[in-house]
Amino acid sequence: MGRQILFHALSEDLAEFLTFACARDPVTIALMDSDRPEIEALANPAVETRVMTLWNRELVPTIQREIVRHPNGSNYYRIAYSLPVLELSPSRAVSWNGQSALLRGRLYASRWRVRQVRMRTGSTH
Repeated sequence: MGRQILFHALSEDLAEFLTFACARDPVTIALMDSDRPEIEALANPAVETRVMTLWNRELVPTIQREIVRHPNGSNYYRIAYSLPVLELSPSRAVSWNGQSALLRGRLYASRWRVRQVRMRTGSTH
């Protein structure tokens, strides 16, 4: 069981958060899933609609995607859930009953990752 933060954020809000995260630590923001195994930083993650990974290169200098095989579909590559990274599902602007709406996003880390990072940083919160 992990920990998650649910939030509503426009792309401008997300851009501010990601700028802060990247300024504070050596963070790379990449897609969680891809049709290629290589990890490539997103040029403009604040406008991305797919699930992303925030990878702190100080905690883990290198990561790799693992292949996910589908017997009747196309294979793809995913950053492993076992790695100490954050999963970011951005909010999405939608139309609901003719009105503009914002679906909530999610920032997620597995519980052991939270403990591991706390031990490394000395944080008690």
